[in-house]
Amino acid sequence: GQGTVLDVHNNEKGGIRGLNLRLAAVCAVRRMRRHKRIPWNNERSRLAGIMPLEDPPATREDLKTLLAQYYAAGYPSPLALANISAGGVCVCLPENVAGPFLANTGAYLFFIVPSKTTDAEPPYIFISKKVGTCRVLCEQGIALRLLFTEELNWASHGLQLKWHDIFATGSERLGSCLELYDDDETGAAEADMPLLAKTDPDGDMGSPRLTA
Repeated sequence: GQGTVLDVHNNEKGGIRGLNLRLAAVCAVRRMRRHKRIPWNNERSRLAGIMPLEDPPATREDLKTLLAQYYAAGYPSPLALANISAGGVCVCLPENVAGPFLANTGAYLFFIVPSKTTDAEPPYIFISKKVGTCRVLCEQGIALRLLFTEELNWASHGLQLKWHDIFATGSERLGSCLELYDDDETGAAEADMPLLAKTDPDGDMGSPRLTA
């Protein structure tokens, strides 16, 4: 609702010290965005996808199994994204596959390899939680907004995966990558695939696969 400034209290230097306000009976309080959202399209992704989770993958073998399940299910690759930031992403789910994703009440695994990453860089993999859904952000399908809570720590080289808590800060690494993209840039797909990706064994060069 709307509000009205009734009185302004200034300090000795003329600065504002306080305000008396009249507010509507019903008010909506919104949090400011912590991270800049970058519009996205398929040309900006070498790889992108999500999987509903019962439990976060604990080992590299668990992660490999999840990724294999994603491609075996025939989900879009790369998955269309409406926008992305260091703190979260808005994915576009086709109507024919949206059901299991929207019904999920737990966490999600989200992975992406942006087009401007180098071959030496590992993919970005996150544990995420659902924030909400809408239809207006995607030309086709349903938009699912996710908030990143944990990021895979690639510095750990053991069989056990280690996840870094980024709920309050967002991903510094992804944020640095997104600075390479302008708000109105359509981008172009890179010709080479990253080291951790391999092309579809059936010969579909447009559908690379991520391996753990």
